[in-house]
Order: sequence, then structure tokens, then C-alpha cells
Amino acid sequence: MEIVQSRKKLLMFSFAWVLLWCLVFAISDRVLKPQSISYLNSPFLFSAYFLSCAFFYSGLLGAFQEVVRIVRKNSLPLLFLCLSFVLITWGIGFYFPISNEKIFEFIKSGFLYPHMTYATGFSKLADVLFQQLLILVFHIRVQEIMGEKKKIILFFGLVFFVLHVPLVVTMGTIAFLFIIPSTIAGFIFSFFILKSDRGIFYSLATHLFFYVVLGITLRYSNWTI
Repeated sequence: MEIVQSRKKLLMFSFAWVLLWCLVFAISDRVLKPQSISYLNSPFLFSAYFLSCAFFYSGLLGAFQEVVRIVRKNSLPLLFLCLSFVLITWGIGFYFPISNEKIFEFIKSGFLYPHMTYATGFSKLADVLFQQLLILVFHIRVQEIMGEKKKIILFFGLVFFVLHVPLVVTMGTIAFLFIIPSTIAGFIFSFFILKSDRGIFYSLATHLFFYVVLGITLRYSNWTI
């Protein structure tokens, strides 16, 4: 009976977590962007939306205090990482410019980070921070329900895959640039968060590194999106 209740609790929490995650991105895509609140036009307002959602939902899902404790514990390396990401993004865009045709390609696709300006860097950082904080919340709560770390890692990898599949609807074939790596990343993020006191730092660093590599690849290769 206890096992059945634990599984039910796990499924209910996971469903709520996925629903809140999707809601945030649905509002971003269907409400904010039509009002010109986006990566390029309103990066600070756009970023404030994602960061406020992250902390609001961490409280709603019952993990706010633990999230704050972990973030404070890793505050200096996290701050250094965030500043480095924005500066690297801006630096690549400023010192190694691309053609207007390539920029238009990114704008048309809706995937703006490879434009690599301070605005897209700052907005992408907030977007990724939201994701990482929600991932942290997931692991904090699921550990209370399912104690075995190996099972949590496998379960989260599956959840993260399912979470990214709907991107095909909004992004088309470009979505597979995220779905395939995200499936692998789900296991990596989970491993870091569960196995290390600096897990949130390593997880965030991996996530941001992926976007820098992807951005550079799309900027300077013949790939089209």
C-alpha cells in the first residue's frame, strides 16, 4: 500500500512539474512574444519573467527554502559562470560578426541565441536558469518520495525527454537539435545534482556550454534552421 501511495505521489508531482514548466514557456511564446517581449526587444523584462517564475514555482512546489540554501552555497561560482556566459556570448557576437542574411535566418526561425548579442545572452541565461532551478526543485522533491538515486536519474531522463517532445509542434524539425541532446543532458544534470554539493553549478555549466557550442556552430557553419 505504501509503495502504491509513493508511486501515486511521484506521478502527481511529476505531472504538476511538467505542467508548470510547459505553462511558463507557453505564456512566453503565445502571450509575451506577440507583445514584443522577447530575447531581442525586451531582454530584461523577458529575463525577469523567467526568474520570477522560477522562484515562484519553487515555492509553489514546496522547495523554496532548499533552493535558496543551495543557490547561496554556490553563489560565487554561479555568479562567475553567469557573467562569463553573457560576456562570452557578447564577445563572440561583437568581435566575430556574421552576415545580415544569417541574422535574418535566426530571427525567422525563432531561435535567437546564435545572434549572440548582450540581449540574447542575457535572455538565454535567464531561460536556462529557470530550467535549472526547476530541475533542482524536481530533485529536491522527488528525493523525498524516491530515495534511490539511480532510479531518480533514470526517471528524470525519461521525464526530460517527454518534456521536450512538444517542441516539434512549435519549432518544427529544428526541435531535434534540442530533443536529442536534452535526453542525454537529463541524465547528466540529474547525476550532477544528486552526486555533488556543487551539482547545480556543474549542471548549469553543462547547459550553458551546450548553447555556446550550438550557437557558434549555427553561426559559422552552413547549417540552416
